[in-house]
Amino acid sequence: MERRSATEHEGRRNDRRRRDEGLRMLKTLERYQNCSYGTLEVSRSAKDVEQSSYREYLKVKAKYESLQRYQRQLLGEDLGPFNIKELDHLEHQLDASLKQVRSTKTQSLVDQLSDLQSKAVVLPQEKYLLDANRTLERKILNVSDQKNTQGRDVDSKNSKAVLEVRGFSSIYMDIHSMTILFYVGQLDEIYAENHLQRSWVGGEQSTSYGHNQVQSQGFFQPLDCNSNLQIGFNPVGSSQMTAASDAQTVNGLLPGWML
Repeated sequence: MERRSATEHEGRRNDRRRRDEGLRMLKTLERYQNCSYGTLEVSRSAKDVEQSSYREYLKVKAKYESLQRYQRQLLGEDLGPFNIKELDHLEHQLDASLKQVRSTKTQSLVDQLSDLQSKAVVLPQEKYLLDANRTLERKILNVSDQKNTQGRDVDSKNSKAVLEVRGFSSIYMDIHSMTILFYVGQLDEIYAENHLQRSWVGGEQSTSYGHNQVQSQGFFQPLDCNSNLQIGFNPVGSSQMTAASDAQTVNGLLPGWML
């Protein structure tokens, strides 16, 4: 019984060991397949992508070259190998392209104009405010223009008044100086006449030169006259003569020595 149980236990252990070894073998084979065949699939997919990309590149290049050739043909270049049909077809294509371009441009211009018109539409209240603003601006401009014109008129009036005052003052000074000179000349003449008359009277009464000289000196001594006055213009007594002439001009009287 003991031997049988030992052999059964050993058999179970061997079965378990074989099962584990089989599982490990399967995992090892799976990893081997993944490592060996997985890289081949990845490389194959990369090659396919590269080939497809190259094919797309060739297609795009051919299309680009055809478009360049078509552009040159539309511009009138490389038309040597064309026959009449191809030229007519090219002309129709050119006309259609021009019509499409013109229609597109016209539509864009119409859209822009409509946008501008929609932006230019003003509400009635905004229009009223704009009109009020314009009227206020015109009033302000009118007021400023009136102020400027009034200022220019005042300046011109002031300048005219200053010129008139200066003219009157110059005329008054000229008249005053002429009056002074006139009265000085008259005083000189009156003094000369009085002196001659009194010298003649003294000459008739005297019999000798010495007696005439004494009598003439006595004649001049009692006279109540201004000692500064002489025949001609005396620069020392010019101020006194001016005062006397002013007094005579204002009062209409002669000085005291002439009375």
